[in-house]
Amino acid sequence: MPKQLIEGLIGQLHDKFADSDTSPQQEEMIAQMQSQLAEWEGPNPPGDFRETAELLYQEMEDEHPTAARLIQEIINTLTNIGV
Repeated sequence: MPKQLIEGLIGQLHDKFADSDTSPQQEEMIAQMQSQLAEWEGPNPPGDFRETAELLYQEMEDEHPTAARLIQEIINTLTNIGV
């Protein structure tokens, strides 16, 4: 269930900001999270998924508050599953 919730949130993030003025670094972090999510097997996401989410949150919180809220939901979901 957490994986599906995070997939939905990342999908929303990508849909809302695909055509916006996000930086190449921000786009790269979103793509990295999508890739790691595709590899997710078992109870926890692979690699540095949470770290990437936290960095992306910091990058987006001032310029893109809506995106930052979606990313915060991802981080909260990770916290709830103990990641």
